Amino acid sequence: MFRALVLLLIACAALAQDALFQTQCGGCHNSANIVGAPPVETLRGMPWQAILAALETGKMKTIASGMSAAERESLAKSIGTVSDLS
Repeated sequence: MFRALVLLLIACAALAQDALFQTQCGGCHNSANIVGAPPVETLRGMPWQAILAALETGKMKTIASGMSAAERESLAKSIGTVSDLS
């Protein structure tokens, strides 16, 4: 029962991140965009820290300004990869 609840919570979190991406980022980060934004497939190959930096201090700062710090970090982690910085 507990395991099923944990899996349900994980699935809900993933759906929330997907919805956040679609509303905040999906308009430009799709494969048919005309603005030159990298598609989500490219973002998935980037370290999450690089995505977070773009959201907080880089080109995406204005777009992400309406998101909380927790939302930006969660979104970056859900899209990007974990890199070994050691």
